Amino acid sequence: MQNDKLTRAIETLYRVFARYEMPNELQAPEYRDPEKLRKELTSRPLRELGADTLGVYASWAMTTVDGSETFRHFLPRILELALDHPAYMGLEPWQIVSKLDYGKWRTWPRKEQEAIEAFLYAGWEFTLDDDFNSPDWLESFVVAGLDTKQALAIWSNHSSPNAMLKAAWLLSRAMVHGENGHTLQGAYWDETSLEARRHIVNWLLCPATREHLESALEKVAAGSHEHGELASGIKSLDRLATLT
Repeated sequence: MQNDKLTRAIETLYRVFARYEMPNELQAPEYRDPEKLRKELTSRPLRELGADTLGVYASWAMTTVDGSETFRHFLPRILELALDHPAYMGLEPWQIVSKLDYGKWRTWPRKEQEAIEAFLYAGWEFTLDDDFNSPDWLESFVVAGLDTKQALAIWSNHSSPNAMLKAAWLLSRAMVHGENGHTLQGAYWDETSLEARRHIVNWLLCPATREHLESALEKVAAGSHEHGELASGIKSLDRLATLT
């Protein structure tokens, strides 16, 4: 269930981007079958479009299908769907932010930028306690160039097993020790700000994070997948500590 902060952020998105309308036709190469795609995108009201339909469009938006204004028409629903379908093609948080970057969103009207930022912060907080372990929303923060410290401050207030599973995921799958110390690598981390990655690494290695991981480990069933993931994260912390 969405909290009030997230609900307000979503409603603001719809209000701010309401001025962008669906075009009469989509500009796209024939192999994208723009007429068929347009029929699918107009088959329901915007707020009722599903992940299957909108995810396909989102993955093609601006690069091969139409431009920025059409993307902005669908953006509120794309972001809303990403909360529950972060693994769908076109709805992965990092991919949406990459599309924003492609569309030069930092040149858009300030109200549009602020609405996107507010949603990303609210979405990150909301998804911390969901059961999708990969911390894709945090990665989207770094890709978008948003305040990583603020994202980590939000994370510090969430110590549920699901929130800590995201930390364990980073520790066991993305954290490495290189020539310049600990860092995150893989996926899009290699292309993100070194400073932002350092903030995240320092947060993961702090004593409070370990305490939260150990507490979360005690709350999940022994032998469960979650237990194994959390234990793996703690082992990664121990291994990294020897390399400091």
